[in-house]
Amino acid sequence: MIEAFEEGYLARQRAEPTSSCEHASGSTHQRAWVRGWTEAQVVERTALDGDGEANPD
Repeated sequence: MIEAFEEGYLARQRAEPTSSCEHASGSTHQRAWVRGWTEAQVVERTALDGDGEANPD
């Protein structure tokens, strides 16, 4: 399942929507993929400061 998580994480980094997940809906792999995608989104948003610019810190 780590692989599915990483696939989702990388998909978010490539700006792919969650609908691009090819795992069966409701499956363990699909849930892991979505967790990876969501984690990448959180990391991305955390790295941005208030004006939408990347935070250098």
